[in-house]
Amino acid sequence: MRSRCRRRSPGRRRPIRASPRSRRRTHPPRSAPSATLDDAVKPGVPQPVAEGSFGYIATPSATKWMHDRHPEDVIANLPVGHHSDNQMMAQLLGGQLDAAVAQRGACVQIIVGGPRDGGLFTYGFYAVEPEYCPPLTCGRGIGSLQCAGD
Repeated sequence: MRSRCRRRSPGRRRPIRASPRSRRRTHPPRSAPSATLDDAVKPGVPQPVAEGSFGYIATPSATKWMHDRHPEDVIANLPVGHHSDNQMMAQLLGGQLDAAVAQRGACVQIIVGGPRDGGLFTYGFYAVEPEYCPPLTCGRGIGSLQCAGD
């Protein structure tokens, strides 16, 4: 019997689809509506923070500090919750952090929304353009970059 799976070209990947369990949820997705894991992520304008949610825009140095610690690896391996949801959230966070540190002065925005329909909190991660980020800090403290030649 022949497999129905077709081999894709190496440069093209399909977007990750939600698991059947997560498709039954009635609340909106945790990520930006147009974001897929295959899109080239680039920093943009900060996202609006809905009433009842908490939004935080990290400094570029705090973003770099977080990126260097690979929090997506921790999230992907959490032993609680739905493993596929944790994997997707980890990939989204990793992609947004990668995009933010790729552009000097860019940062990451984190939005935590309240639980919906008795469910869990919602999380959003967004790479933000440098002009909207808090000032870059240099030094040796947590969240600080070593700024040489500036």
